[in-house]
Amino acid sequence: ANNNISINSITGDVLWNSPKQEGEYNIAILITEYRNGIVVGSMIRDMQIIVLDHTNDPPDIKEINDTCVVAGSTLLKTIHASDINGDSVLLDGSGGPLEFGTNPATFPDAGSTSSTSSIFEWVTSCEDIRRNPYSIIFKAKDNYSPGWMQSAPLTDLETWRIWVVAPSPKNVITDPNMNNIKVSWDSLYQCSGANHFKGFSVWRKEGSNPFTFDTCETGLAGKGYSKIADNITNYSYLDENLDRGKSYCYRVLAHFSLGTTDFPYNQTTSLPSNEACKELKQDIP
Repeated sequence: ANNNISINSITGDVLWNSPKQEGEYNIAILITEYRNGIVVGSMIRDMQIIVLDHTNDPPDIKEINDTCVVAGSTLLKTIHASDINGDSVLLDGSGGPLEFGTNPATFPDAGSTSSTSSIFEWVTSCEDIRRNPYSIIFKAKDNYSPGWMQSAPLTDLETWRIWVVAPSPKNVITDPNMNNIKVSWDSLYQCSGANHFKGFSVWRKEGSNPFTFDTCETGLAGKGYSKIADNITNYSYLDENLDRGKSYCYRVLAHFSLGTTDFPYNQTTSLPSNEACKELKQDIP
């Protein structure tokens, strides 16, 4: 009755807390693949779990918080693992950033004592930008031996998710002229050379909203701005036929798409640019 077993449908982490009886158990995991929201395939993977009655405790990987990193910067993180019983611990990692891409991350295997650590390093690029996170699986394994020529090691697994976000367009400025305001920003945009870069959008708001944001907060949803232009491939936009006496504030986003359709899961936007405001003078008696 107290066998609580579950699986995280996003990360794939299986948690059994906790087995109540020795034995060999088997579970089957169904993995379903989607493209543009439509199921395109599935597979079933079997897994054997051996439950033993020993006094050994598994090693422990210190908790790792999911994080975001701006494309083009370097992500450094020290991963720690230890064993309460004093067994030696072997620490290693696997996952997309460590195995694929033109700039794979590094995480050297480590371990010979009951407390060990290794440094994860990833020099990200604009090609790494995407909507969904990257997953790294860290594994700590002890060398427990209950008796002569017997081995029953235990492991701890920790999933770390990393979002690589697009940098913001820089130095947005406004230049008024009669009833128009020209909005411009720095060229060349840092990630304009990425294969999946699609252009810019311009957003406007009456009155200022000088909010602060962290590296996990992309886009402008809920900030009071309205999109007035999209699919811009140059570095300026002319906002025409505005009302005099009002203060107009602008921000710019960069857009990226990993697919050929406009399905939301293919799309991602950059961090917001700085805000630039301008008020058209009324110029009347």
